[in-house]
Amino acid sequence: MSGEELYSRMTKEYRNVGVLKGSDVVPGWSKAAYFSAVERSTLSGNEHAAEGQKTFAAISESEAKGREAVATKRVSISFRTGEFQLDENAKYIVDNEMVPIAKAFANSRVRVEGNTDNVGNAASNVALSKKRAQSVIDYLVKEYGMPRNRFIVIGNGPDKPVADNGTDEGRRKNRRTDFELVEE
Repeated sequence: MSGEELYSRMTKEYRNVGVLKGSDVVPGWSKAAYFSAVERSTLSGNEHAAEGQKTFAAISESEAKGREAVATKRVSISFRTGEFQLDENAKYIVDNEMVPIAKAFANSRVRVEGNTDNVGNAASNVALSKKRAQSVIDYLVKEYGMPRNRFIVIGNGPDKPVADNGTDEGRRKNRRTDFELVEE
């Protein structure tokens, strides 16, 4: 449980037992937390050592497809038709929606599935969807130093739509990546 979650839970409990009244204003976690105390603390000994970084072996796409998702985070990164490069908006979404999960579960393998709309031929769309997934992975490896073998690249092409490909809006929603933690 994070400090913020504990603080919120404590606030609710204090209200339940009557220590805090409904009208009492409780400052947010960021105002109540004393971060510099944590930053200045020094812990020594093996009991305080961090977990080591797991080493991931490369696996094939067919092995990767059979792995059960432990958790899924659908990340809607809009790509223009035929493009796979991450723009600043896409990077912002990756930084704020994908990275915290990837860091919190640093010893989990991550499957990134690229998707396309149904415009164009199937083979081109599968290749494009792989490039979309790979661009996300390349960004995470370069910007955050995450191990490349941790990631699984899947290109679905147009085969996993989340919206109707008969409309512009639907096609836009289908040009996306999906991010999943998978069993090892």
